[in-house]
Order: sequence, then structure tokens, then C-alpha cells
Amino acid sequence: GPARPGFEVSYTLTVCNLGEQPASATLTFVHAPELEDVSLSASALTYDPDSQTATWFFPDMPSGNCQAVSFKLSLPAGVALGAQLPGSAAVTPVSNDVFPYNNQINWSQTVVGSFDPNDKTSFTGEDQFGGAIYFP
Repeated sequence: GPARPGFEVSYTLTVCNLGEQPASATLTFVHAPELEDVSLSASALTYDPDSQTATWFFPDMPSGNCQAVSFKLSLPAGVALGAQLPGSAAVTPVSNDVFPYNNQINWSQTVVGSFDPNDKTSFTGEDQFGGAIYFP
């Protein structure tokens, strides 16, 4: 979900065995240092808060099988809007992997403000009186 200061951010990571044989996999997730653990340490096999790294192990996943892990992190209220929160996830091992190109993803999530349906922005011209006011 969106990263908003003072709120939780939900993540779901999915690991799939697209090969023809059973395979074991280790999923490693690294989050931005600004994010704080809410349910990550409870769902992960290991979690190191100092390196912001969590791992999960999926032994002997059958061919065509997928496993998903879901967890929440919290973004403290003091994080500035527009800040970038880098993250990454990687699956190992890559040996004998039919599709090794899809084993890693890196991203950067932008911190946004809360949505307020009553927030109005006006664009006005040089006319002060009698001119039009446009609301997007």
C-alpha cells in the first residue's frame, strides 16, 4: 500500500516454483531503515532489525506451487513527504532455475500524504475579483 507517515504499510511477497521439479527457496527482503517492524519478525524465519533484513525458507516447493508472505511495517510520523523508501526482495538459489531473471526486484517507494477528499486546490489567474476559480 501507499507509504504515509504515521500509518502502517502492507506488503505481500510471492515466491513461485515455475520449474518442472520440486525446489527449495530462500526469500530475502530488505526494507528502508525508516520503516519499523509491526508484524515482520513474527512472520519471518529470521529478522535482523539492524540490517532491516528478513528471510523465509520454503522447502521442497512442488512444481507450479506458490507461497506468499504478508506483513506490515510502520512509517513514523516524522518522515518527510516525498522521501524515498528503497526496498528489495530476492530468491535464492539461482542454480538450475528455469527463470533466473525474475528472482530479484528492487524498488523505491515515495512517501505520500494522507488523502483528504475536502482538500481543494485552486488555480487562479491575475483577476482578483469576478474571475473564475478552477478546482481540479
